[in-house]
Amino acid sequence: IYKEYEYSCLISPDISLSTFKEKFGIGDEQWKVRMINEVEVSYYEEQDSRSIMWKNPEGHRYVLLEKQVTGETGFEVVELLMKQ
Repeated sequence: IYKEYEYSCLISPDISLSTFKEKFGIGDEQWKVRMINEVEVSYYEEQDSRSIMWKNPEGHRYVLLEKQVTGETGFEVVELLMKQ
C-alpha cells in the first residue's frame, strides 16, 4: 500500500519483456517507455490499470501492477522499489 493504493509486484530472474507481452497478448505498439533514475521502464495502460516493467542492475525483472491508475503514483512506487 502506498498513498492508500494497493500495488502488486512480481520479481523474476528470467522473464523477458517479450515473454510477458506474448503471455498477456500485448502488442509492441501498446507499450510506452520512459526513463526513471537512468533505467528504461516499459509500461502498458489499459482502462484503469497499468503494468510497469524494468530490470534492476542484477538483471532481475520487476513488474508492478497498478489496478487503479493514479497519475504518477505508480511511477513513484517504481522509484521507491529501485532504491531497495
